Amino acid sequence: MKYCLFLEFMACMLCACTRSVSTNDIILSDENCVVELSLSGDDSGLIEGLYASGSKNATKIVLLDFHNGKSFSLRDFRKQDALIRFGEIGHGEKEIPLGCTGYMCDSSFVVFSDETHCIVTYDLNHIDLENTNVHRYDIENAQFCQIIPVDSNRYVGMGVYADEYQYVLFDKNDNVVTSAFRVYNYNDSHFNTFHKFLSNQGRMEKHPKQNKFVAFIYNSKNIDFFEIANDSIHRISSQREQSPNYECVTRNGLSRVLPSDNSIVGYIDLCTTDDYVYVLYSESEFMSGTDSSDIVLVYDWDGELCSRVKMPQPACYIAALDDQLLAVVETATGEYILKGYCVRNVPHIN
Repeated sequence: MKYCLFLEFMACMLCACTRSVSTNDIILSDENCVVELSLSGDDSGLIEGLYASGSKNATKIVLLDFHNGKSFSLRDFRKQDALIRFGEIGHGEKEIPLGCTGYMCDSSFVVFSDETHCIVTYDLNHIDLENTNVHRYDIENAQFCQIIPVDSNRYVGMGVYADEYQYVLFDKNDNVVTSAFRVYNYNDSHFNTFHKFLSNQGRMEKHPKQNKFVAFIYNSKNIDFFEIANDSIHRISSQREQSPNYECVTRNGLSRVLPSDNSIVGYIDLCTTDDYVYVLYSESEFMSGTDSSDIVLVYDWDGELCSRVKMPQPACYIAALDDQLLAVVETATGEYILKGYCVRNVPHIN
């Protein structure tokens, strides 16, 4: 389960030089780090996610920290002690279950729960229950690990639909417009409906200005790029290089998937800018116990690998703001640090 930190940070604070050692590798050093902020403290919880919006002028962060009965805290770096908590935990009309994740959409924060089938939108400029919008959805034969708004009337969900498809476009009236991309194990009889959903968990992000999307599934080298135009999901690129390797287990009516000994960590986190997709990636085996990496793969929106960024320290989560790369690093003492690097002139791999 992921906690989520959502950032909007001034780009001018994050400018630094990078050192390119080849036509397609970027090496970052501690000297390139121009922002270093502690994310730990009495008002902070365990950091398990980092996201950034496309704004250059705001200094807001949203931290998923489960404190005092609320899921999130909104901070302003201009006022270090300013703190607003929101996201009441519960199952009421404008409450959300524990552990929900979200998505930064302009000045709004969109949270969904597949448990209660609700999509909750918070206005970050005016956080109160009066400005909180709740939409209930009910898509038959669908289980979602992430939902992102496409426009004012439609959403795209990632998960498993009809035991076969990875992505679903649906409207606010619960009409399925279309579905696309078969899940890697759609015809594997070892996976029941719940096994398929559990084995296709992952992350999805949207282009800041266009209806283009990128998504991966955990413990894999499987990543998809697609675009939504009119009522269709158009494939841009689908790279299924290494699917997860799970053992399916069902005991006492409970379905689980267990990574095998040779499973990889694979893709960990991703973030997007107008030009690029940044993906935190590890070749380590899952059994190594690590869920961090110092390698970021950089793709363009055509799904072409452009570069590899090597950071001076392994990061748990990453985010991007224009040409800025943000990373959450956990220290040996368990403290979480936000580091900011500038990544410019991304070279293209021939």
